[in-house]
Amino acid sequence: MKITPHTITSDIEYFIDLQAIQANIFTLKKRLSPKIRIMVMLKALAYGTDDEILADFLASCGIDILGVATLSEGITLKEKCPHQHVFVINILPHQAVEAVTHQLEIGVSSQVLISAIGDASRRQNIITKVHLHLDTGMGRFGCRPEEALELAKMIQQHPHLALEGIMSHFSCADDPSQDEFTQHQIDLFSSTIFHLQSKGIYAKWHHIANSAGTIRFSIPICNMVRVGLLIYGIPNSKGMIPNFPFQPALTLKTRIVGINHCKENEPVGYKRSHRISTSSARIAVLPMGYFDGLHRNYSNQLEVLIRGKKAPLVGTICMDHVMADITGIPEAELGDSATLFGKDEFGNVLSPLTVAEAGNTIVHELLTCLGPRVQRVFIRGIPVVNFSREF
Repeated sequence: MKITPHTITSDIEYFIDLQAIQANIFTLKKRLSPKIRIMVMLKALAYGTDDEILADFLASCGIDILGVATLSEGITLKEKCPHQHVFVINILPHQAVEAVTHQLEIGVSSQVLISAIGDASRRQNIITKVHLHLDTGMGRFGCRPEEALELAKMIQQHPHLALEGIMSHFSCADDPSQDEFTQHQIDLFSSTIFHLQSKGIYAKWHHIANSAGTIRFSIPICNMVRVGLLIYGIPNSKGMIPNFPFQPALTLKTRIVGINHCKENEPVGYKRSHRISTSSARIAVLPMGYFDGLHRNYSNQLEVLIRGKKAPLVGTICMDHVMADITGIPEAELGDSATLFGKDEFGNVLSPLTVAEAGNTIVHELLTCLGPRVQRVFIRGIPVVNFSREF
């Protein structure tokens, strides 16, 4: 894939560094046994980046299977990358024909869905790969462990189905305070697989670990992991930060489009949620608001980097704009870039995790809620430049 120089068409740019992503995959492979397969999750438009571009790039990094949440996501990726294996977490029975037609691998946990996929596969004379999903404590998708044997036999006995995998999903692998429960999930998952094997039922792949589980736990029964945030070099939580050898790959920047000179006690923003506490202040206007994913719960909670210095966001975040106090940055001027997370032009870094926690949310929500006005720009280790230098 060739990355060409980009043209700025938006006041908000989201830089995705493919060189860092490639390095992170290489680092992950070094940490894992060569026998462990890596599935990269590209659900939610690859965590708010671009699933089609990432799918194409990941193939060049030796990733041969991609994971998504919905049928429509799976079809999009399969059409873009027909030689990639694409796994979808769940579908409805009436979607079986489309899923089989596009040769998707499918998570299953009910007789109704298994029958629908089997019937669609028989009519098309296709063998469809399915992954038996066990609920070990997530309470979302998955059969109860005591139901696994009956469902596995149903899959095994169908001539047009292949039991490709057995899977489950961690609920709190990123939280050290809940490691006892995570270990319970591992033990339940492992014992269910051993029980199936004692009955002569085997699957090619066993997978339960997400990014946090991959880094924090050793799971001997597993030979595949499902990672998402990890490829972007972002920890899910502070519990993952120690010995986290991955490179940050995402940077979100906007620019100063207005500067106001305010006096003591004057209000800033809707509902007058901020008042100037000094004799005078310079307030910058940044063209990013809650439509763009900077939700109102971040109001008066964040700092951005401008000219290499921190500037607090002040006032209630608007639909299209937010204000920053640049009183302590007298050299700041119109057109200067403001880094909301990632690396600025001076080499300073604001972690997306820090930003998310300041807004009382998680990194996944921060990234996947970035709106359509945010221009996605794919780079290969190119320094993130200051907007003002491009005027």
